Amino acid sequence: EGGLGEEAIERDLQDDMFAYFQHSKIADGLDHEKSKFVDGGRVDIVYRKDIITIPIELKRALKQHTFESLESDYIAQAQTYTAGHDQLGIFAVLELSDKSSQPPPNIRDWFKFHHLIPSTGMPLNSPDYIVSVIIPGNRRSPSARSKY
Repeated sequence: EGGLGEEAIERDLQDDMFAYFQHSKIADGLDHEKSKFVDGGRVDIVYRKDIITIPIELKRALKQHTFESLESDYIAQAQTYTAGHDQLGIFAVLELSDKSSQPPPNIRDWFKFHHLIPSTGMPLNSPDYIVSVIIPGNRRSPSARSKY
């Protein structure tokens, strides 16, 4: 409540996450919008520290997603950014559907590990994984969910 609602764009999430990370213990390893990261793509945020590189890809959605729909719609892009690095990437989607009457999920249920089978038939010795998080936006206060 009181936020941008459906007017929020991917850049709002990116700026908020980057600002939050800038005040954390990982601030010294952050890069904002790294272009030509892998296959000419632009990853939203990169964490690089010593020999570790973790790409963070962000999206916004107006509809509710399942983890299966994340795999069909987004995870291939995030996993591509992970290729050639440290086998781990992060994908976050700010989900802005109407939540006027639904309670929020437990924060433990926002996260899932993904691995899509790559385009070659070769056996994998170094599979890449993505941790996805569905961030429920357009949240309301608990009392706003009650009818008086």
